[in-house]
Amino acid sequence: MKASIRELCTHDYQPENGYYIAPEQPGLGQELNDEVVKEYLAYVIK
Repeated sequence: MKASIRELCTHDYQPENGYYIAPEQPGLGQELNDEVVKEYLAYVIK
């Protein structure tokens, strides 16, 4: 993963022997880092 994406996610899955191990967490097995997400918030003003 790119560094900017890596900091956005709570888990940094890396391949082992050329394969990714399927995470045991529900869904995609990934969560967003709330502190980093706050930096990318956009506000729409009408």
